[in-house]
Amino acid sequence: MIRRGPVLPSRRLFAWLSAIILGALSIASSLVAIQIAAVDPLMAVAMPVGCSLAGFAAVMGALELLKRLEHVGWRAYEPKLVNWLIYLGTIGLTGFLIGRLRGEMMLVIEGSAASAWLVYAELGLCTYGALMVAVVMEQQTQYERKALVKRTESLRAVHTLFESREAWIQARDRRRDELHRIMTERVEPELAAVHAALAPTRRTELDDDDLQTLCDRLDRLRDAEIRQLSHLTHPSIIDIGLHAALRGLARRYRDRFPVTLETNAALLERLSGSPRLTVYRIVELLLELACSEAKQPLIVRLAPEGPGVVLEVMGSKEAFDFRRARRDGQLAILEARVGMLDGQWRLLDAGTEGSGIRVHLPEASGTQSLSQRRN
Repeated sequence: MIRRGPVLPSRRLFAWLSAIILGALSIASSLVAIQIAAVDPLMAVAMPVGCSLAGFAAVMGALELLKRLEHVGWRAYEPKLVNWLIYLGTIGLTGFLIGRLRGEMMLVIEGSAASAWLVYAELGLCTYGALMVAVVMEQQTQYERKALVKRTESLRAVHTLFESREAWIQARDRRRDELHRIMTERVEPELAAVHAALAPTRRTELDDDDLQTLCDRLDRLRDAEIRQLSHLTHPSIIDIGLHAALRGLARRYRDRFPVTLETNAALLERLSGSPRLTVYRIVELLLELACSEAKQPLIVRLAPEGPGVVLEVMGSKEAFDFRRARRDGQLAILEARVGMLDGQWRLLDAGTEGSGIRVHLPEASGTQSLSQRRN
């Protein structure tokens, strides 16, 4: 079975190797001609050199012909036997012609001492040498391209790693700044005002309505500001249940766009702590990325698949701007969260029907075993 087609070598490498081989042949032939002295010394050098130059021109012309064929549409890389026949056949035929030329030249420079089998020896050696050069250069070019691909993938992986780390640090700093802003601009002034109202010098001036107002302000601090601070650090509703947490997210964003949950409550509760928080944060991140102009509701789907669980968040075509999300580092944050659980993710593109993201979490990090749940 043919796994791949030939990879045409570069002109420079092919020329170097061909020149080295043909140059060695011309030197050896010149020494033989000078020793036999069947022709004058000038011809003994000029004829092998000229023959090597003609052979070099022929073999490079054959490679150039193959390059032109590839340029006009020949798909040499396709795993077809005919592609190998064209490649090796062209180079082998060129080697045969060089062998014929060298055979005639050797008959002249050796004179009457030349053997009748000399032509056949040159034909075989030159044909074999041309095929050897073709195979060796093709293999080297193939390995160089594979190495280049691996290098590119490694550089991309390193870039993604640093990009994910930078995005993660930026997200952490933004969350810390948000915590600091809520504390300094909303919580501390309210507490200072309540403290001032309850100072001993003013305590006797408070009536029931004033006390009720202070209680309302404290309730608002507890229910709004403090709860938001807690949510930014760790959403406590996660400990109650992921299904309830996702429903809370859907309610939070219903003013911007509708969110439809297609989940199995029993499956959600089988998730352990870290995967449960990861799923929640991923859904929260994607809802933040979604555009309010989305015409169709966002569908959050969580279902079992093989040994793990799959999360899909789908919306209309205009629901997500993934290019901007990648540029702003949001996708790097997503990749970092999924990578911590050894999961995988990919973008989904359903054409005009919609787009979204699919995340797969393996069983080892996604669900608790039966014995763990019983304990």
